[in-house]
Amino acid sequence: VENMCPHKEVFDTGVPTFFGTDGMPDSMLFGIFCAANAPAECQYLDYEKSIEASCAAVADYEGDNRGRLAEGCKADLVLADKSMFASLAKQPDPVVLGMMKMFELEGKVKRVFKDGVQVVPKPKPPKS
Repeated sequence: VENMCPHKEVFDTGVPTFFGTDGMPDSMLFGIFCAANAPAECQYLDYEKSIEASCAAVADYEGDNRGRLAEGCKADLVLADKSMFASLAKQPDPVVLGMMKMFELEGKVKRVFKDGVQVVPKPKPPKS
């Protein structure tokens, strides 16, 4: 287990690192949660570093016009219930890992904007 995803060891070297979800986990929020609740010390990142690896680090890799909240930049936004941060933080019992946790996290998402268009919840079509 310790040799799988040694996030902390990689971060500690200073190697630019970012997270993605090409397969597993299916949810970026669940990926952040897993990193912040990793069983081995070499894997554990606090949730601030996990969020950074999922957002700002990706934007830095993509270039100057990505991931920043500034005019002319491309940024997708997720608006969530503020209690999500407590759900992402280190849990006293990591047995909560699993689909139940993913659904709990996803349930805290209130709105998602992709390329400037709200995609969650899906806008209702105009009445004809």
